[in-house]
Amino acid sequence: MNLVRPKIYHYLSYREFLKDLVAYEKNRTNSKFSYRNFSRLAGLKSISYLKLVLDGERNLSADTMHGFAKAFKIKGEEREFFELLVNFDQ
Repeated sequence: MNLVRPKIYHYLSYREFLKDLVAYEKNRTNSKFSYRNFSRLAGLKSISYLKLVLDGERNLSADTMHGFAKAFKIKGEEREFFELLVNFDQ
């Protein structure tokens, strides 16, 4: 069980970072993480979009990248790094 939030700077793949971040969110004490709730927070219409991204079946657009950052509370320099990592990895 991962009790420490993943550090984005330790990753070369945004998908691997997101997978670890999802695992972290699911394992947090009293966590109410769900794909449905995540989709709502990220402003997505599709409940399965996060899973499709994690599985490599979809890429992130500029809009969805911003929605993911907002929903996962990735801010400041980490958000800038996340955006660079997404652009590099795709």
